[in-house]
Amino acid sequence: MILADWCTWYIPIVSIFILWDVTGTKKYD
Repeated sequence: MILADWCTWYIPIVSIFILWDVTGTKKYD
């Protein structure tokens, strides 16, 4: 159960972080 809860917030945060990183790269590119 703990692992499921961990993935529940970890996956979305990682996805947002990747999107944020890509957006930042485009801004500074």
